[in-house]
Amino acid sequence: MKKSVHSGSRIVNLRDLGGYVGRDGQRVRMGLLFRSGDLNLSVEVLARVLVPLGVSLVFDLRSTDEVEARPYVLPEGVRYSHRPILASLANGMEGLNPGTFDGTLSLSPEEQRTLAAFMHRAYDAMGENPEVFGSIIKEIVVNAGRPLLFHCAAGKDRTGILATMILLALGVSLEDIKEHYLLSNEYRREVVEEESRAIAETVDDPVVASIIRDMMLAREEYLRVTLNHVGSYPSFDDYAREKMGLTRAELEGLRRLYLE
Repeated sequence: MKKSVHSGSRIVNLRDLGGYVGRDGQRVRMGLLFRSGDLNLSVEVLARVLVPLGVSLVFDLRSTDEVEARPYVLPEGVRYSHRPILASLANGMEGLNPGTFDGTLSLSPEEQRTLAAFMHRAYDAMGENPEVFGSIIKEIVVNAGRPLLFHCAAGKDRTGILATMILLALGVSLEDIKEHYLLSNEYRREVVEEESRAIAETVDDPVVASIIRDMMLAREEYLRVTLNHVGSYPSFDDYAREKMGLTRAELEGLRRLYLE
């Protein structure tokens, strides 16, 4: 799906999961499942976007330290659920805010390797320990089909994997899921270009700058790390029951709500 939602808004990477062909040829319903990047905007701006979409619930997938650094207030009537995917981004993510670079960032070869491996470690952890995604899907089912939105900081990694898990549960093909995941690069293009310019101006070490630029992108090799865990089970339903803690009834409930 290449249809953006409120493309003129300031919410980055805001889009609908709907429209894909899922289980038994049914389509994922439009206008119910939204994803985005950071919502650190004024309540007035959020109201102008979220209220017309009918959003009733927002899942914030960011870590506690991110929430404290970039808080926001939701419009009246929109519930907030903080569901951190990774306990903390402190290890391996230092210096990724271009506004903090002072041109002196220098890493040893070992530190460079650690930084370069961070995304693979994160995606591996999300695939190996997906219980939090299962608990969010349980809450989505309880929300009974009312429109909702989930987000992290960039809306591409943690948000991308939650979207992947939901679409897998709905029977969307891997080809469409990969396309949906990689669309973050299109919707974040201006942001990535701006941040890349900031990195070029502030980070002297070209190796470190290249590593950081790579981490700004949604990359199929990252997604594959998580999907390898899913693929080690006979079916997604087996993975969902054994690793995510989802029951058959919850999976069927999700499908009843979001397929048509």
